[in-house]
Amino acid sequence: MNDHHHTHKNHNHEHLINKHEVKPILFNTTNISPIIELERVSVNYGKNVILKGIDLKIYRGEYIGLIGKNGSGKSTLMKSILGLIHPESGTIKVFGNPIQSEMYDKIGYVPQMHPIQREFPATVGDIVGMGLYKKNLFKPFRKEDKDRIKLALHKVNMGSFFDRPIGHLSGGEQQKVLVAQALVRDPEILLLDEPTSALDFTMVENLLKLLQDLNQNYGLTLIVIQHNLEILRPYCSRLIMLMGSIMYDGLPNIPRADELIKRVF
Repeated sequence: MNDHHHTHKNHNHEHLINKHEVKPILFNTTNISPIIELERVSVNYGKNVILKGIDLKIYRGEYIGLIGKNGSGKSTLMKSILGLIHPESGTIKVFGNPIQSEMYDKIGYVPQMHPIQREFPATVGDIVGMGLYKKNLFKPFRKEDKDRIKLALHKVNMGSFFDRPIGHLSGGEQQKVLVAQALVRDPEILLLDEPTSALDFTMVENLLKLLQDLNQNYGLTLIVIQHNLEILRPYCSRLIMLMGSIMYDGLPNIPRADELIKRVF
């Protein structure tokens, strides 16, 4: 299985990737511009090659599951799209342009969660409000801020939680609050890094169903890093498997995906 290192030269496993299999989910035309586009993107940490020659187009309205082993480059790819990591080579465009700070209103990001301690002195509204700007946690909200926070909480089915202490919530509820924080600026793209890692099975299903609702009802483009494919498979519309390079890019429920995943995991 070492031939993936040479993909950019000899296409030894091109049969594993069918570029034409993935179509924009909400459109039936082929000339729609991608909302995110990576061309020949490579990222190194010191002498270690983390990502190599990534070509990727993501279209508005897709729900993408991004899977791979630890160290396969999933978080690095996500942070590169966000502009938090700069590639050694290649180009990344979001909304047709290189990533710029003014785009951050349009991209929501939920990093890996660390549970918030019970004693933490903030309400749910405070935590969601931090997504509006780097505000002082204890500064009073303006009315328009409060309205936006309440709308974001409504989108994650937590409209009545505004004044609750964040530390008193379950892990699943805290994770939904962090999703609301990422939604408060009304983004078009939402990136989530292992959003279910600290949750039990019931909470996992609840959260992934919520993300599916956001995708279908609000047209959010989703990229979700997930270690466990079987959990994510019923919800995502497109599956991308990384192992430094893209090993699979296609529909989540076809035999070729299963074959490759068994070989790699």
